[in-house]
Amino acid sequence: MVGSIPSLSRQKLDASGELRDFILGTAGHIDHGKTELIARLTGRRTERFPEERIRGMTIDIGFSSLKLPSGKILGIVDVPGHERFIENMLVGSAGIDLALLVIAADEGIKEQTIEHFEILRLLEIKDGLIVITKKDLVDNELLEYLKEEVKDFVKDSFLEDKPIICASSVTGEGLEEIIKILNEKVEALYSKYYDDIDKPFRLFIDRKFKIKGFGLVLTGTVYSGSVRIGDSLEILPFKEPVRVKNLESHFQRVEEGHAGMRLAVNINTAIDENFITRGKVLVERNYYSESTKFVGFLRVLDSYKNLKNNKRVHLYVGSSSSVCRLSFDEEFLKSENKDSYIVKLSCETPICAVRGDKFILRDPSAKRTLGGGIILDNEQVRLKDLSKYVNDKIIFDKGDLRLSIAQIVERKGIIELSELARKINYKVELVKKFASESVLNVFENEGRIYFFSNSYQRDLLEKLKGIIFEIESKNPFQTQIPKEEILKKLDSPIAQNIIERYAGEKGYIIDKTYLIKERISDEVLSLVDQVEKDIKNLGFLVLPLDELSQKYEDKKAFNSAIATLKRSQKIVSISISPEIYIHSSNLERLVNLLQEFFQKKSELSVSDFKDLTNTTRKFSIPLLEFCDRMNFTKRIGNIRQKGKKL
Repeated sequence: MVGSIPSLSRQKLDASGELRDFILGTAGHIDHGKTELIARLTGRRTERFPEERIRGMTIDIGFSSLKLPSGKILGIVDVPGHERFIENMLVGSAGIDLALLVIAADEGIKEQTIEHFEILRLLEIKDGLIVITKKDLVDNELLEYLKEEVKDFVKDSFLEDKPIICASSVTGEGLEEIIKILNEKVEALYSKYYDDIDKPFRLFIDRKFKIKGFGLVLTGTVYSGSVRIGDSLEILPFKEPVRVKNLESHFQRVEEGHAGMRLAVNINTAIDENFITRGKVLVERNYYSESTKFVGFLRVLDSYKNLKNNKRVHLYVGSSSSVCRLSFDEEFLKSENKDSYIVKLSCETPICAVRGDKFILRDPSAKRTLGGGIILDNEQVRLKDLSKYVNDKIIFDKGDLRLSIAQIVERKGIIELSELARKINYKVELVKKFASESVLNVFENEGRIYFFSNSYQRDLLEKLKGIIFEIESKNPFQTQIPKEEILKKLDSPIAQNIIERYAGEKGYIIDKTYLIKERISDEVLSLVDQVEKDIKNLGFLVLPLDELSQKYEDKKAFNSAIATLKRSQKIVSISISPEIYIHSSNLERLVNLLQEFFQKKSELSVSDFKDLTNTTRKFSIPLLEFCDRMNFTKRIGNIRQKGKKL
């Protein structure tokens, strides 16, 4: 293809075995020499429109790339500096990894220098450098004065103590030093792990064009995941499949595109190309969706005073934008930082934004940036529930997927695996792996996996009690309660599980159709109490069931007692063959003993375990094997180490 977007080549494996590319974005006031500097560094001009070259002013974003001394290639996005084209600057700055702040020596810090720099900070760009251009137009004394002014300007920001290079696009002075520093910074970026390759594919479209013999080409920054030639994607909100015919990056045809890459995608689709515009999103099929409701963490600029509730603002995410209504709970006005808010964003136009996406808000009446932050959720939330998100930004910044999963499950109460994956913005397989390693309640129903919180389980049990009480109050002589009626009122994937647990505790009988209120006889209840007492008194001397039952003449009654204790979760099965149980209180005591042991030592032998539980090998081995299965311990040869769930 001709005329596609230059970008990074596939170069480096990250910790997941995939690749990650990096992009440099310019920032600065109009006519401060951003485009000329990029042209001198790369040998390629970024202007695409004749008007830009005639007027000597960048209007839209432009793209180039720089081959570094290391051999790696750095993608470059050049943005316009004029205030009228700030929206294009926002599109270009979305998804960059390094910032190049350009300040002209003969003009110094100007209005758009300030606004561009504020936007970079709000987007949480982590690294970059400063270039003072046009050094050939001023003397050294003025340069030194400006450098000190720039140092004060970037103090307490990501650019504090970062290199300040004085350069000239006319004489070429300083260019080699810029390339040297960029090379070092890219090498540092490559030494880190990036998890966006583990997410489903998503590309914000910022440009489209047609090429004779090829057809429609879409370009943009790959925010996450990877794509290969032949893949079937979709463009939101359309559901028609989009087939990938060709991929190109850095003027080279590639077989695969991936996170961090500037990518040109040649597609085949039945969608009317007039509907495919900047701001649409090319995504993995059946995963992403658009929304008009978002929860966000908003940092308001110090220079913006008196943020008003229900204010009409412009929201920018990636290459997408929408007019929206900004609202917050005035009872719970701010999070810990005085300039930070948990806000609700209600958009007029649906956009695709997910947890972790950076956003910018602009005041359309004042024509200025008011703040920015990250998306925390993309669903309808009541204002009074915004306080539940106060710790989300902190947890997100920690980068611990397990913590994030646990927090979402706690807030939602119950959530299905695929919905959790969409909510957390990771592939289902990875979320399933991490969730299984977390201490979460899990239940499978009709092939679907659900995770639920302890509080949700308690609330559902209370709801069940209320339903049964209501039914019994209306008809005290009713001996059978239709199970379907209870399931319908509970309206939960784990309803059957909760009913069985309740029935076990109350001594009710369940068949396929009814919850039967015939209580277990006093004689059987007495036997249940005796069997429970025997198992509890055994402590860690866990006997097989056939040995335990020898003292009981009525084996059928004994087995019924065991079944009742299982349903009420008074006893826990530690072995199926032979069938062995431990009392739940003794199991809790065992877990506490193991926790105390591993605080002092890192390895546990069978002998250590025998001493810990005051048992013989006969009882220790089944207990240890159970602990291995439950991930309380991890067996390595003849010793055990602390397990993931201890």
